[in-house]
Amino acid sequence: SAYAFLNILSAYHTNLLATRTTHGRDSVFNQWTLRCFSKSTRFRRLAYALVAVQYSQTLLELLAKTRYGKKVQWRVILVLEAIKAACRLLLLKAGGNRMLLYSQVPDRGNPETNQPKRPPVHNGNASYENSQPGESILNEKHELRRTGKKLEGLEWVDHDGGAVNYLWKKMQGKRLAKLESSAIYGEYLYIIRPVIYVFLVLVMGRKSWKPWLISFAIDCLSRHLSLERGSLSALEASELKRRMIHMLYYALRPPFYDAKVMPKLDSLVASIRKRSTTVADLIDGSRQWWETYYF
Repeated sequence: SAYAFLNILSAYHTNLLATRTTHGRDSVFNQWTLRCFSKSTRFRRLAYALVAVQYSQTLLELLAKTRYGKKVQWRVILVLEAIKAACRLLLLKAGGNRMLLYSQVPDRGNPETNQPKRPPVHNGNASYENSQPGESILNEKHELRRTGKKLEGLEWVDHDGGAVNYLWKKMQGKRLAKLESSAIYGEYLYIIRPVIYVFLVLVMGRKSWKPWLISFAIDCLSRHLSLERGSLSALEASELKRRMIHMLYYALRPPFYDAKVMPKLDSLVASIRKRSTTVADLIDGSRQWWETYYF
């Protein structure tokens, strides 16, 4: 309970910090997320609803397993996955049918991470690097090198900031393109895959190969459809890379884990136990968690 509460509190605190960070210092991911927040109150509410479910899902599964048994545990998991899928589908629509990233709320990553640098802008003897809308460069006069003619700052011709906001909006929009054609179906498959997997496990059991194979096939098809678009932005490429890495978790899902991984892991732990009982006990403790719980 404390873990879930602290995580939700941390997410709220991170949002407060991100909203007070200027565009010039913030990461591309946070800039995009805050842009979505500013355009749609619904998007913000859905994002934090999804975060609340994600941070409390382990606690809810643990309570269901210890109090009501394994069957109720998987029913709770199915309900949680259905809620998360519904939130993601609504977020997809609220975000203009753009790819959903690993998180829909600001994070506390390095503020310079993935920050695109603009070329230096020279004004007389001054040089402004990485200038962003709202900085002093917009208010300064600029001297042309060849003719020596001085031009007024952008603020002189754009009192309400409309041109700056328009250009900033266009730059932001390029970071996540609107999904069309087969790419949108790939995103739908990615969102509903966990629900299909948990439902099949509930019906067929964890020992059946069908849920594992169907889930793996859906993930592969989703990735194939997403890559058919061709060119991808940095955020989109990073998200697809993250999804690819997460497919390694299939090695820890039964029955593949029981048939292929567990025998080798048993041998490894037995070998380690001869040298260090403490390390072997730590591995066994971790195994017990991923062999018993879903999240």
